[in-house]
Amino acid sequence: MRGIRIAACVFALLIPAVITSSASAAIGTTDLNTLSPNDVAQALVSSSFTVSNATFTGAKIAGGTFTGGLQPLGFDSGVILSTGNIASVVGPNMSPSITTSNGTLGDPDLDKLASFPTYDAAVLEFDFVPTTPTISFQYVFASDEYNEFVNTSFNDVFGFFINGANCAVVGSPPKPVTINTINNGNPVGGTPNSHPELYRNNDFQAPTPAPFDTEMDGLTKVLTCFAIVHPGTNHAKLAIADASDYRYDSNVFLKSGSIGSTELPPPELAKTANVAPVSGKVYVRLPGTKTFIPLSQAAQIPIGSELDTTKGRVRLTTSAGGAKSQTADFYQGRFLLQQKGKNPLTTLPLSAPLACSKRLDNASAGKKKRKLWGSGKGKFRTKGKNASATVRGTIWLTQDTCAGTLVSVKRGVVDVLDFKRHKHVRVKAGHSYFAKR
Repeated sequence: MRGIRIAACVFALLIPAVITSSASAAIGTTDLNTLSPNDVAQALVSSSFTVSNATFTGAKIAGGTFTGGLQPLGFDSGVILSTGNIASVVGPNMSPSITTSNGTLGDPDLDKLASFPTYDAAVLEFDFVPTTPTISFQYVFASDEYNEFVNTSFNDVFGFFINGANCAVVGSPPKPVTINTINNGNPVGGTPNSHPELYRNNDFQAPTPAPFDTEMDGLTKVLTCFAIVHPGTNHAKLAIADASDYRYDSNVFLKSGSIGSTELPPPELAKTANVAPVSGKVYVRLPGTKTFIPLSQAAQIPIGSELDTTKGRVRLTTSAGGAKSQTADFYQGRFLLQQKGKNPLTTLPLSAPLACSKRLDNASAGKKKRKLWGSGKGKFRTKGKNASATVRGTIWLTQDTCAGTLVSVKRGVVDVLDFKRHKHVRVKAGHSYFAKR
């Protein structure tokens, strides 16, 4: 057990407020004493989506909507779920231990994610019919468990389950979003930590004001969740809970209308890319999944996805750093989507199977093939088994056989790196280079 400041611990029955705002605070909240579960679910999806069968499990003060979140969160309005009282997120930060004990049950799905028993769960569920093969949404996880209870059993947790699969994950291999998976150590700045690049400290240190206008002691940067959906009715479950006890509130803020929005946000460097089918049949496989699904319209997908354009053509837009982007078409091949760190170079390794034996005669070495055509401008690199081709604006082919990798240029200039010979070769339009195995 852990101690708690009585002044910061309140019980749900003592808090009658339904709509809370402050003249000095940006955030305002409206809870489920005023709203219906359907109101809350509809606030989460775009106008092109229709929700049905919405239910909420938990205390009515633990769910609702918010406005005025731009400064602390990065987006203005949306849906909020809490392990306590959503009104307690209103800033500025004046307490290190905000707690509302609702005395409600936990959630078995969250027990598994947190690896500890959960309490005071707030669970919103609804059905929806998508208009795209994938959906995404943006959210921020925040908590007063930070930073004192990082790397302990008080591992408060958030899950967003689409048809039973949790898409609120971080890292590779993916882990659920909890206090112990996104933080900057305990004490803050110490080790061990987990994904500190995604964490924002808002610790209460009087008399210095906390930097973000919310009561929460710490919060993540804006995170994005991606999920595959199927035609017809799909089921969504959003859930947050305390772990190991009822104390110290956690909250999740979800951007209004972010599910099903037809307007794609700009791609983020090393995080996301925008893709749109141009012709034929294009398929996509998201990280952590095994199934390719048809890409029927423009979508934002995470870096690390795999695209199959064997019988189609896709337009790929990635970040070029800052507010700039770069676009090229790719076709007649299957490839992975890679972009690392602060480097805007987008690398596309060929990913179609190419089974080659160690002993091949010259006649059979060239029979097995995989390839990828590219056409566009920007820093793109296609990568075969024996060579890579880096371009800034051209039309080019990268083709693997068991004998080696062929790079052929129709327009522009390509820089080829021969892996075996450790040398760079500039290939101009109308010419080719073959890197032997």
